This record gives sequence, structure tokens and C-alpha cells, in this order.
Amino acid sequence: MKNSSNTVVDHLRTQILDGAISPDQPIRQDLIAEELAVSRTPVRQALHQLAGEGLVTYDANRGARAAPILATDVRDLFDMRLALEQIALAAAFQSHDKRVWAEAEMALDRAEQTTDALLLGQENAAFHMALYAPCERDLLLNTISGLTKRGVRSEIIALSIGTRSDQSDAEHHALLAACRTGKLENAQNILTAHLVSARDDTLAVLKS
Repeated sequence: MKNSSNTVVDHLRTQILDGAISPDQPIRQDLIAEELAVSRTPVRQALHQLAGEGLVTYDANRGARAAPILATDVRDLFDMRLALEQIALAAAFQSHDKRVWAEAEMALDRAEQTTDALLLGQENAAFHMALYAPCERDLLLNTISGLTKRGVRSEIIALSIGTRSDQSDAEHHALLAACRTGKLENAQNILTAHLVSARDDTLAVLKS
């Protein structure tokens, strides 16, 4: 059974990611506690965790707010992902096998069966991590996972473009096919193009 803090984390994360709590909107601890019938302690704990995920910001005068989505942050997130995910893919490549490809394929299947933007973003992340996990480099994988969590809202924004979901699916299938055939350079080129496209689409939506 989830504890109160986890319940609050899940509730607030979902509301922030699906836009029910908009960027820079205040988050009143007393109202959240009343809504979920919990004390303020698990609410404070939840906000602290979400701040670590980049979803909440604190200000001494303004209190807790949903973090704004800044173009500079989006660029930084994708620049770091471009560098680190290439390292992880290359390190994992020689350990790819049928089990790895099956896990990646299942994530793709789940992504294609949902229209929920939050779930779609989570399955996209699961697909990438399935390909990187065999490298068994915990610090690298945990850093990529942390960046992915911080970039979930960016992913959702990119997927809000009508054609982005289909394009992302096609890029994922191309990446998996390159992995299956053992073509590392091809896989890396596809990964780069995929992340650059997602970055550019996200920035275009933010600009508009």
C-alpha cells in the first residue's frame, strides 16, 4: 500500500504533467492536504520530491509553484540526453539480445495502444531505457533516467503536435531495427535525429 507521501506525489505529478496545474501556478499545501485528506507533512515531502524532478519550484516569498517550462531548460535537457544516451547505447550495444529487443518492442506496443500523453511519455522512456540497461553502468543510467523524468513535460509538449506521435513511433521502430541488425553507427545516427527532432518540435510549440 502506498504511503501518504507517495499518494500526494502521484496526484500532483499527474496534475502538473496533464496541465491541470499549469506552469507557474501556485500549489497551496493546505488545499492539497484537505483535498487528499492528509496532513501537511506528506504534502511537503511530496513537493520536495517533485522539486527534485524539476516539476516544482520554491520561492521564499511565493511558496511552491509548478515549475515554468523554459526553452533554455529544454535545450539543456536534450543536449545532455544527446551526449549521455549515445554513450549508453554504445556501451550496451554488444550486450543486446532477444530479451532486450522484446522489452523494447513491448514498450513500443504499449505506447501505440494508448492516447494518454502521460502514459505515452512513460512508455517512450521505457523503450529507451530497455536499450540502454545492458550497459550496467548505474550512474550513467540513473542520470539518464533523472533527465528523462525532468523532461516528461517537454515530451508531452512535443507529442501535442498532431504528427509527432506517429513520427516518434517510426523513429523508435527504425532505432530498434538498427539495433537488431547490429549496426551501431546507424543506430546512433537514428537516435541523434530522433532526439533533435523532439527537441526542435518542443521548442517550436513553446515559441508559438
